[in-house]
Amino acid sequence: MRRACLLISISVLIVFLVIPSHAKTPADPLKSALAKVDLTCETARFNPLDLTFFGSDEFKLPIFDVLAGDPWAAPRHMRAYEEASIELADDPSGILTFATRRLNKTVRRGYYYSDPLNNLEGRLDPEEPLVEAISGIHTQFGTPLLRGDIDGLANELSIVPLELHLPCALVIQGAYESLRFQDMAYSMLPDELIVADAIESYFFNEDEEFIPPEAYRAMKEFDYRYMYAGAEDIALMLERAHELFGEYTAGTSDFEYIYDSPLGKIVISDSGASKYDDDEYFCIFDFTGDDRYYAGGAAYGQDMPVGIIYDAGGDDRYMMEDENRPAFGGGFLGYGFLFDCMGDDKYEGNDMCFGAGIFGVGMLWDIAGDDEYDAVTSSLGSGQFGIGILMDNSGDDRYHSYQTSQGYGYVLGMGLLVDTDGDDFYISDDEDILFPGAQTKDHNASLSQGFGFGRRADVTEGHSMAGGVGFLIDGGGGDDFYLCG
Repeated sequence: MRRACLLISISVLIVFLVIPSHAKTPADPLKSALAKVDLTCETARFNPLDLTFFGSDEFKLPIFDVLAGDPWAAPRHMRAYEEASIELADDPSGILTFATRRLNKTVRRGYYYSDPLNNLEGRLDPEEPLVEAISGIHTQFGTPLLRGDIDGLANELSIVPLELHLPCALVIQGAYESLRFQDMAYSMLPDELIVADAIESYFFNEDEEFIPPEAYRAMKEFDYRYMYAGAEDIALMLERAHELFGEYTAGTSDFEYIYDSPLGKIVISDSGASKYDDDEYFCIFDFTGDDRYYAGGAAYGQDMPVGIIYDAGGDDRYMMEDENRPAFGGGFLGYGFLFDCMGDDKYEGNDMCFGAGIFGVGMLWDIAGDDEYDAVTSSLGSGQFGIGILMDNSGDDRYHSYQTSQGYGYVLGMGLLVDTDGDDFYISDDEDILFPGAQTKDHNASLSQGFGFGRRADVTEGHSMAGGVGFLIDGGGGDDFYLCG
C-alpha cells in the first residue's frame, strides 16, 4: 500500500493527580511551564493566518481546524469521541453516521422521515419475500426471470426454514438496491471504469510515482455522501436481520442452499462446519459450525461491488486465499460487511481486510468470543478516501498488524477500531521489519494505533493532501497491552 510523509502530528498527554484533602493544591504544571515563556493556554495556539504560509487544500477536515485552533481542548474532544464510539459499538448504522460526521460528509439514514428499513420491509411480499428478493436481482440487471423460473426458485427455497426468509431477503434486496448510491457517487466523473482503474493503480501499484490525473479528479469529485448512504442502508438491514435471526433456533435444520446470482453466490446454510472456497460471494448466511472462509464479505470495484457475510456461531477461521483483493470486511470501491456473532475466531489476512475502506466502506462486527486478528497493512479499522471500522464487543482479543492499521485514517478517510471489553493485546509488529522507517531502519514505520496521515507532494508533483482521522478506542477497562513501531 502506498506510503507518504507525515504532515502534522498532535500528541496530548493527560496526567491525573490525586491530592490529599489537607494538602495545598499545587500549581498547574502546564500553566507553570507556559508561564516560563510568557504564554498561557489562551495565547499558546496556532495562528490560523500563520498556518496559511504552509499551504492548505480542499481535503483538510474540520477536526484539524478545531484542534489546531485550541490544542488544549483536545482531551475534551477525545473523551467525547471515546464515549460516543463505545456507546455505538453495537450499532453498525449509528457508528457509520459517527464516522461520516468526522469526515464532514454527514449521512443519517433512518433518522426522522428517512426510513429505508421500514420502506423495504413494507414492500417485500409477505408470503414469499426471499423469492422476490432473489428474483429482483435479475430484474435489476435487466434479465428478469420468467414465471417458470420464479416457480422453480420458490421450490428450491422450500428447504430454507420460513423464519429465515424475511431477514435474508432484507439483506439481499437492501444490498443490491444500495448499488444505486454507488452509481450516484460516480455521477460527476466522466468514465467509471477509467476512474476505477486509475484509483486501483494509485493505491496498489508501488511503482506509481505520481497521482494519475483521473485518480486525482476522482478524489475531488467522487460523491462520498452517496457512497456512505448506501452503506448505512445495508447496515440498517443487517441490524434488523440480526434481530429476526434470533427467532431461529440454529442446528434444528440440516440444509444448505446455494444460488448463483448476477452479483455472486448466495449461500444460506445450517449444515454444521462449512468451507467457503475462494469464489465470488454476494451474501453468505451461516448459522452453525466451525467454518472456514477463504473469501467473501468484500467489495472490489465493478467485479464485486458488495459482499456480505453473516455468521451466527462457531469457532470460525477467516483466511485470505487471494492476497491481491480485499476480503472479510474490506470495501474497495464498494461495500464489504462481516458480522460474526459468537465463537473464538481467527482472522488471518494481508491487505484491505477486517474493517477497511478505500473509496468505499468496510466493516467487521465481532460480537462475542476471544478472537485473534492478524493482518499486514491497511486493515483492522483503516480508511483511505473511505471508512473502515472494526468493532469487537467482548472477550480477550489479540490484534496484530504491521502498517496503516488498528485505527488509521488517510486523506478523507476514517479508520476506527473499538473494543469494549476484555484484556486485549494491540501489536503493531516492530520485530519483523517489513517496512523500515525513514528515521531508522531498525524499526517499522507503523502508522497505526490511532493515526491520521496525509500526503506530502511538494517534492514530487505538488498535490499535497491533508490527512484523515484514525481512532483506536478500548473501553473494557481490562489489562491491555500495546506495542507499536
